[in-house]
Amino acid sequence: LTDKKPGLSLSIFGQYFNRNETWAEMAGPWVDYMSRNAFMLQQGRFFADVAYFSGEEAPLTGLYVDAEMTDAPHGYAFDFVNSELLLNSLEVKEGALVAKSGASYQLLYLGGSSRRMSLAVLRRVHGLVEAGLSVAGVRPEGSPALADDPVEYKRLADDLWPAGKTEAAFG
Repeated sequence: LTDKKPGLSLSIFGQYFNRNETWAEMAGPWVDYMSRNAFMLQQGRFFADVAYFSGEEAPLTGLYVDAEMTDAPHGYAFDFVNSELLLNSLEVKEGALVAKSGASYQLLYLGGSSRRMSLAVLRRVHGLVEAGLSVAGVRPEGSPALADDPVEYKRLADDLWPAGKTEAAFG
């Protein structure tokens, strides 16, 4: 779009940044500043207090497209984790949930649509608790998969959430 002079606006969506902007010759220090900040941010490791598991039933954007996220841990930094990360990429080290990237979380929070979780995820949560991770959340009501063993599911849920309790914190 180099024929669009003095530049091209994208209305409320921003602008197409190119050399034809009226301020392009003055943009060098600003672009250098943004580049340096991006470089510095990439040198560190992100640390959040909470890994927020939103469940397996719907994409995260589907859960909160029409409603505000009300069950997020207020006052704490958090990252969303999905079942794939939970099952394959996170492990407990010194009581913290640690990702391969080095990101570290002190608590796994079961929120969103996690009231229904597969047996594989429930097994993993149980294993993380046994490894020393703190987990907080509402007892899952059941599995979304018909193939999961209901007896084992109930046993694991009863082990994590004592009889009669729908909410518990572990670790």
